[in-house]
Amino acid sequence: MLRWYNLTSKIRVCVNNDDLEFIDKHKRSKKISKSSLAPEEVDIADKLVQKSIFGRYKTESETFYLFNR
Repeated sequence: MLRWYNLTSKIRVCVNNDDLEFIDKHKRSKKISKSSLAPEEVDIADKLVQKSIFGRYKTESETFYLFNR
């Protein structure tokens, strides 16, 4: 089921239930390493990066995801 997620007071993004569960699970984390996620969670995180809900940064050895506040 698709629903709107309020990123800010003026920006809304369409997400599904899996996306919303991932957001609720990881929004309080400071950073999440790609290696600590399951393969299906990596796909969700990449989709949320495209929607600007999460940010991604890469180091030489690891990729991290951050929740955009």
